[in-house]
Amino acid sequence: MLLISLENEDIPIVFVDGGFTYQPSYSEICKSFRRKGKTIFTGRLSDEMLISAYQAAKVHCLPSWFELPGLVSLEAALHGCNVVASSWGAIKDYLGKNCWYCEPDSADSIRKAIYSALESPKNNHAKQAVQPFTWEKFTEKTLARYYYILANHTSMEIPIKLDSDVYVKYFQSFVLFMQTISSMLKLNLRSQAIKFYTDFKDIFPESPDKEKLDRLIQKISNPPYF
Repeated sequence: MLLISLENEDIPIVFVDGGFTYQPSYSEICKSFRRKGKTIFTGRLSDEMLISAYQAAKVHCLPSWFELPGLVSLEAALHGCNVVASSWGAIKDYLGKNCWYCEPDSADSIRKAIYSALESPKNNHAKQAVQPFTWEKFTEKTLARYYYILANHTSMEIPIKLDSDVYVKYFQSFVLFMQTISSMLKLNLRSQAIKFYTDFKDIFPESPDKEKLDRLIQKISNPPYF
């Protein structure tokens, strides 16, 4: 539908894909579609080239029938693109008003949204809106939530007997260990954070950061924090 919407427009379209498709016949139809403007299919790009493509584009368009929410749209916003996306998904929960929405079954709607995004200045608010949605923050919150669930189900044993190799495999660094404790504190899980630190602190070697964390745990273990 994107190709049809810009069939008679002299606007270049660059398709960046993973070099793989579950619908090869549909892919061939798209590649053979004739339009006024230039159409480029890049195939799979390296991470560096993908970032370069985002930064070179004024508009990123993903008029899918449905997305949850469309990670590429979030990445595009993070790298400064004006984002055009389908209104038939969850992207509104992430970008809100910082996106140009279109109806994916309407070529006219897609074309109007693209031109509106092209003619508008770059939307820095979209870049700010997606800052919280990083893999690091997602991992931090997920670990804290799993611990919360385990800590509040008495029929389940909290996994405090993991050997060092298994633990380090999942937590990878003392930084992530600190971030997990920080997440627990943000969720008002002070007692669980203290127990978590006590159970696993000996896995990590002594360091200035560990000493700081130890002082923090000692501080919150005493009144008036409880």
